[in-house]
Amino acid sequence: MKIKHKAPDLLIASQTSWLMSVLLFFFVMLFAVNGLLLMSEGSAIALILILGGGGMGVIAICLFVERLQLVLDAQTRTVTISAHTIFKYKWAVLSLDDLLYATAQTTESSNLTNPDDIRQSVTRPSLVLRDGKTGMGTMIQPVSGVYSKGRSAATIVCDINGWLKDLRGRDVLPNSA
Repeated sequence: MKIKHKAPDLLIASQTSWLMSVLLFFFVMLFAVNGLLLMSEGSAIALILILGGGGMGVIAICLFVERLQLVLDAQTRTVTISAHTIFKYKWAVLSLDDLLYATAQTTESSNLTNPDDIRQSVTRPSLVLRDGKTGMGTMIQPVSGVYSKGRSAATIVCDINGWLKDLRGRDVLPNSA
């Protein structure tokens, strides 16, 4: 995720999987063009290439290419998390007053054939919220369902916490022991 807009009363972070979109588009075009070239020769396999390979690519685009957006709005006192694909639109609207701070959830990726073989640490940005039902304790709301390697989660967490600190006039992170 990257910060797209930062103002004293509004923070917008978003992520669009452009690389995956372009790669899947070329995958579809590879099968479609080859199928069309073979179709001019009257080959029956051309239809299989176009519908099978091209169709799988189109389905992959519809399922996996996602636009993720996080909006922290101080005027409406809301936090909105939305994820868009061609077939699906999910969103959650939370209270900005319940948002305590942002954190990066970390896990270890492992080999599917040998779960004891740890490959690398992966992270995702998450929001720590005051539990609205009991009023006591906290709960974690992941911003994304996908863990990734690299520093992008840490960067967005720092940006969110800095924006919250500027908004509230005090440090939002809990004191560590």
